[in-house]
Amino acid sequence: MKNKQSWTVFWLLFLLYMFDYMDRMVIVSLFPFLKQDMGLTDAQCGLLVSSVYWSILIFSFPASIFVDRWSRTKSISIMAAFWSMATVACAFTKNFSQLIITRTAIGIGEAGYAPGGTALLSANFPKEKRARILGFWNASIPLGSALGIG
Repeated sequence: MKNKQSWTVFWLLFLLYMFDYMDRMVIVSLFPFLKQDMGLTDAQCGLLVSSVYWSILIFSFPASIFVDRWSRTKSISIMAAFWSMATVACAFTKNFSQLIITRTAIGIGEAGYAPGGTALLSANFPKEKRARILGFWNASIPLGSALGIG
């Protein structure tokens, strides 16, 4: 892949990873409203965060196998569309059960993104640049988290 194409791939993956973490963390800034509107407890609010991480834990290995066996680009695109739709679906929930289901769906969609993105970046950059590229790509995690929380 040409250098310009590699950087285009990098920036797209950087932005996707940033939005990945924004999607995970935006719920935290909504806790006061969810407590008031849905009557959620602190424990339920905590479950809304951890449900994403538990689903990533459970689905990351099968998702990474899928990414390796199929197209990395297509699988990342499908995952991003899935977690984005799940995030939008959160806005239409009426109760805790519906919200926990949509939050779990976010995690399922995000489960294979880190392995897929790492593989795609590793394939697009020379060995001597990979650590820097992956380090910079991983900087999108705290950026997305901070933007998600507000």
